[in-house]
Amino acid sequence: RESATGAFEPMYSSYKLSAQKQAAYLSNCPYVKATSPKKGQLKVAFKKAQKVKVWGYRIRYSTDKNFKKGVKAVNVSASKMPKTIKGLKSGKTYYVQVRKYVKGSYGERIFGANCKAKKVKVK
Repeated sequence: RESATGAFEPMYSSYKLSAQKQAAYLSNCPYVKATSPKKGQLKVAFKKAQKVKVWGYRIRYSTDKNFKKGVKAVNVSASKMPKTIKGLKSGKTYYVQVRKYVKGSYGERIFGANCKAKKVKVK
């Protein structure tokens, strides 16, 4: 939005982070644990970020370990953990990645780097 002077002000000024802080907050990967509790399901749990205002996490999963094809993603708010993904093929091996995101100055999502992929065989 525009101020009286014509300069743009962030809509979410209380959550505005400098570029250096955003990079530092988003660079650390959360501890990720992926399991298959039931047939056709994948449960992803991870340790919440401490001392950081993280808005959520993006969970990516694929049957390709390089995440080149068949990649699906789910966004999870920071308070809705662990996440169970349903409707997967039984007996297949899935690879799971997690990354954090924060809200930028204008409400856009700013993502951190993907963590190392975890390998899980679905029951």
